[in-house]
Amino acid sequence: MSEQRIAILDAAHSLNKGDGKSSSAVDDLVLQPIPQFREIVASAVRDACSSGTLASCKIAVMEVGIISDPAGIKALADIIHSRVLDRIFRS
Repeated sequence: MSEQRIAILDAAHSLNKGDGKSSSAVDDLVLQPIPQFREIVASAVRDACSSGTLASCKIAVMEVGIISDPAGIKALADIIHSRVLDRIFRS
């Protein structure tokens, strides 16, 4: 398969547009957004680009994550995972 893409997304966000309404009872049962996820992804891309890791990769940063070709996903996944853990356990 050519033109493969892999997405790393904050699963607390829906890709479908809904009415945005929720109740406090429901909010306690659903995934909560990862704090500062957009900033984590942006800094991971910036750092990977400056190190040369993503030199030949195609990436797209979105509001709730990132899409990359397979060549860049390993480095990005490791960086993002590490920073999310740090952010969650530091809070």
